[in-house]
Amino acid sequence: MNRLKIFLLVFISLLTFQAVASSPELGTSPITFELLDNRIFVDAFINGKGPFKFIFDTGGNNSMTFALAKQLGLPVKDIGDGTGGGSGSQPMGETHVQKMQIGEIVQSSQHFLVMDYSKIQHAFNFKSLDGIFGYEILQQYLTYIDYENSQLTFFLNESDFNKSGYKPLKFDLLFDKPFVRSSINGLKAYTLIDTGDRSALTVTKKFLKNKSIGRAFKGKPVVTSGFGIGGPILAKISILKSLDFGKSHFADVASRAPTSEGGFNAIKNLDAVIGNEVLKQFNIAFDYKSKVVYFKKNKHFGMPTSFTPVPNP
Repeated sequence: MNRLKIFLLVFISLLTFQAVASSPELGTSPITFELLDNRIFVDAFINGKGPFKFIFDTGGNNSMTFALAKQLGLPVKDIGDGTGGGSGSQPMGETHVQKMQIGEIVQSSQHFLVMDYSKIQHAFNFKSLDGIFGYEILQQYLTYIDYENSQLTFFLNESDFNKSGYKPLKFDLLFDKPFVRSSINGLKAYTLIDTGDRSALTVTKKFLKNKSIGRAFKGKPVVTSGFGIGGPILAKISILKSLDFGKSHFADVASRAPTSEGGFNAIKNLDAVIGNEVLKQFNIAFDYKSKVVYFKKNKHFGMPTSFTPVPNP
């Protein structure tokens, strides 16, 4: 091989290396999502049919509506009543799916809970709400949420994600959900990171026993702050002075304190929940294998948080 050919091969190799090295995304092709009422909606395909509208929820597992299970002709086994957000309960079932596809990610032989989301859909005027996905994909793929450009990207190998400029924060995986240490009004809090929560910050009855927290909500009226599996989530709304987690600080945070015994207040050891009203101010990568979440402030960082009333409480 002459010197010119060798030079050209080396030059092409260098160009290829530089293109790969500078690429911020070496995972799947990004999936565009819609952020509706602070919930991440993406298209999902079940057993080759769809698209169906699913919410990406770090606080959730695979689930679908009874209506979708019927449409797909899936047998549903009754498993009794289930609880979630809200103080009540509802009948639940389970089914089995041969194939679920989100973008380029295909998962075979998946277990799904089956429940009724029609009241949630009505409460928030969602055109469609067919199901939820979360843990089953998160446990296999580093999942990157680009809130700035409304895109999801999945990485099979965490080393393929370019961490430059991102701040790591270790988390504990409890009940298939990511829990981090935070500080609220200067008080230590064990906090769930929940992309399925429309609020900025939710504090539990347990945490409300702290004087500075309880004082902020004293005398506030009870309103419908959300809607979950168990029905309306009644809560008091107030402003808390500060929220700190990782290297980030938020002042004057719009917060809610649910009044029921169920829902958030029933999760053992939980002090608070950080939802999408705060999370959307970052681009975030969840690495469940290493139990690390990476944060990078985006163009929305620093925007005041607010509480949006439920359209149809």
